[in-house]
Amino acid sequence: MTERALRYPDVQAMTGMGRSTVWRRVREGEFPPPRRVGAVTFWLESEVVEWLRSQPIAYGARVAAKRVSGRQTSDLPPAA
Repeated sequence: MTERALRYPDVQAMTGMGRSTVWRRVREGEFPPPRRVGAVTFWLESEVVEWLRSQPIAYGARVAAKRVSGRQTSDLPPAA
C-alpha cells in the first residue's frame, strides 16, 4: 500500500479545522505532527484518518473520512 501525503488544504478539507487550529493542536499533541522534506510540509493520510476515527462521533468527520478514503461511511469503525 502506498502512503498518501496530504498538504494543508487536504487536511483542512478532511478535518474542517482552520490553519491556526491545526497548528495549535499539533503543538499541544492533540493532532498528528506533520512531516517535512525540504520546504514541503505534509501529513500522512493514515495518521489523519486514524485521528478522525479517534474523535467523538461527528457527522462531518465521518463524511470527510469517507470522501478522502473512498469508503462508505458504514464501512468506518464506530468512533470511540
